[in-house]
Amino acid sequence: MELNVLDLFSGIGGFSVGLEATGKFKTIGFCEQDKFCQKVLHKHWPNIPIHEDIKKLDGTKIKADVLVGGFPCQSFSIAGKQKGKDDERYLWDEMFRVIKEVKPRWIIGENVQNLTNISNGEILQGIYNDLESQGYEVQTFNISASSQGAWHKRSRIWIVAANTKCKLLHGCSSTTTNSTKKFTRLECNKSEVRGEIWSKTKRCNEQNRKQNWWEIESKLFGVPDGLQTKSHPDRANRIKALGNSIVPPIITEIGKAIVKAEEENV
Repeated sequence: MELNVLDLFSGIGGFSVGLEATGKFKTIGFCEQDKFCQKVLHKHWPNIPIHEDIKKLDGTKIKADVLVGGFPCQSFSIAGKQKGKDDERYLWDEMFRVIKEVKPRWIIGENVQNLTNISNGEILQGIYNDLESQGYEVQTFNISASSQGAWHKRSRIWIVAANTKCKLLHGCSSTTTNSTKKFTRLECNKSEVRGEIWSKTKRCNEQNRKQNWWEIESKLFGVPDGLQTKSHPDRANRIKALGNSIVPPIITEIGKAIVKAEEENV
């Protein structure tokens, strides 16, 4: 089993790195406008097309099982003016348009923690409503980078949605199947998949930290080794790209939970 992935707002490919680490996902397309990030994507995925403008992306021509995207956070972040939908960088509507055109089985979205607070939660509720109007069951998670052993917190909201109309997953459009319940908000305390994700994203202790991939992080400067070189022409772009990226091990655990749900419902 291999699931095809359409990666929106791709950055340097954190979503694809995390999903492909499971051995069960294959990226078939990116959408990213930043030129430096495009160079990184071309280097690591040389044969995968990169769509530059999401507003011009025609999802009807793309067949993907999974659609992912960390839609821009500037209109929600506490570091900005928090204009929400009034910000020209608000692009959830474009991501949702592509979702409706592609009709993937799974959706994974990511954004800043303040998404739950902006406009008194109305924007997040609107995202729920949008996805549910297309037959998706939705569950959100607040998962931090520190849960995967990082030395910084970096809490993010993760949105995971499963298409209840997909015959492969459920065999019908009913919202009462055991598989569907795994991702509903109402069943979150009983959710097996929620437990699968959550149990593997607990904060690592000091011993575990020393055994994981965060060992490459500089203990002196607090950022990955290699970025401190002032003379490097892409130093600023590298730091910006990392700042906008995600923590791949988190998406790996979400991917494993999706694979488990798929295998149980084939």
